[in-house]
Amino acid sequence: EVIHKCRAPMRVQARDRQSVEQFLQQSVSQTALTDRVSHDDENHVNSHDRAMYNGFGTAFARGIEISLTTVLFTLFGLWLDGRFDTKPVFTLVFSTLAIFGLAARAYYGYNAEMAREEAGTSWTRKR
Repeated sequence: EVIHKCRAPMRVQARDRQSVEQFLQQSVSQTALTDRVSHDDENHVNSHDRAMYNGFGTAFARGIEISLTTVLFTLFGLWLDGRFDTKPVFTLVFSTLAIFGLAARAYYGYNAEMAREEAGTSWTRKR
């Protein structure tokens, strides 16, 4: 009798057939287990990569927000200074306003985000 489940057909006697079939079943179950583990690893890596790229995107957006807001406020101050002939006054006021406003937004935004992340954790529960 020829067993066709192997890559190369081989002839086996009846008494060896049972051991060959057991071997093949174990090989198939181990392959399925290995595939499932590697699939789980891929999902874990993908979720980790996704979180990392989300972090990069958030940091990039915040960097653009900080730089563009400061530049726009400074340019607006320069325009007002040119319009009213008050050379550094509006530029300094609007630049300072942008810097302190963005710092306050970052501080309170960070505190709110950490409060959301820590909600329900063991160290924030009331006794």
